[in-house]
Amino acid sequence: MKTVLKKFHPGFSILLVVLILAAAWLLFSTDIALGSILAQTANEADQWEDAEVERLREQLESKILDAQVRKSLEEKLGMAELALEERELVGETVYAQGMPVPTPPAGRAEIAFQTGILQGGEDILPPSEAVLLNRWQGKVGQEYWQVFAGANGSDSSQGIVVRVITSLDRLSSEFDKVKAPPGDGALTIISGDQIQLLLQSESGRQYKLNPFSMELWVVDID
Repeated sequence: MKTVLKKFHPGFSILLVVLILAAAWLLFSTDIALGSILAQTANEADQWEDAEVERLREQLESKILDAQVRKSLEEKLGMAELALEERELVGETVYAQGMPVPTPPAGRAEIAFQTGILQGGEDILPPSEAVLLNRWQGKVGQEYWQVFAGANGSDSSQGIVVRVITSLDRLSSEFDKVKAPPGDGALTIISGDQIQLLLQSESGRQYKLNPFSMELWVVDID
């Protein structure tokens, strides 16, 4: 073994040490950068949840809410508060270091979610974008689905449908929308489920919607 080592140039050992130190520094820098990104993402999520809780509380202060709308808003508020509570239990260090987030106890991971066709649009969009009249909502797989129907905010003669998909922990939501041809007026959901919804416009024309593809088409009545 000594004979083999003597064949290497004296500078080889120094070069090897330098390479090892450089690799260690690269890994350390990568961990710091990743931790910074994760921490920023967690902070942004916290800010969004804080704003959502405040918005829902303000809506619940209204004296003109009907029972169904109030119940739905209370459910959403409970989900938002639960998400914030879980974040506080986990702690910022967990997110910053990229460690796995502990799974909440089964009894706390999900709040009762009212299903079926309900009145009101919950003010998910400003009136300038949409005036929503009613909605269908239900649990689809591991997500909460809501499909809202109403009229385009800039053209009340045009119906609009908005779909909102929210994760069970309520940390993320996706919005999609589709518009009916102008002239039929606002749309209202009258029946259906997660597979297909039947809607009717103010003019009496009926439409069908595939909630998965968000394809909206006119029902031919012969």
